[in-house]
Amino acid sequence: MEQIYNVFLYYTNDVCSTVGYVAHDYCGSDEQSLDFLKDNLREDFQRVSKLDLIRQFTLSEYNAKCRLGEGQASRNQPYYAVAQNQGAVKALSGVNPRTKKSRP
Repeated sequence: MEQIYNVFLYYTNDVCSTVGYVAHDYCGSDEQSLDFLKDNLREDFQRVSKLDLIRQFTLSEYNAKCRLGEGQASRNQPYYAVAQNQGAVKALSGVNPRTKKSRP
C-alpha cells in the first residue's frame, strides 16, 4: 500500500500560485494507480486540499523550459510542495481532468 495523489494546478492569468491535491492509499502497479486516479478526477476535484506555492510560475515559463529541456524542474515544484506537506513518497499526476489523458 502506498499513498498516491491527484494533483491540480491552479492558474490565474497564466500564473500558477496554488496547487491542490487529494491523497489515496492504493496498492497496484503504476498503470493501475494512474487508472485509479483518472477514474477519481471529478470527485477529487470537489474535495481538494490547496497549498500556496513558494515560487509561482507562468505557463509561458513552463513551456519555455520544456523547449530547453528543463520543464520537469518547473513541473516538479508543485509536487514537492504536496510531498513536503504530506510526507509523500510518490506523487502521480499530470492528468488533464477534462480529457483524463496524461499531460507531457
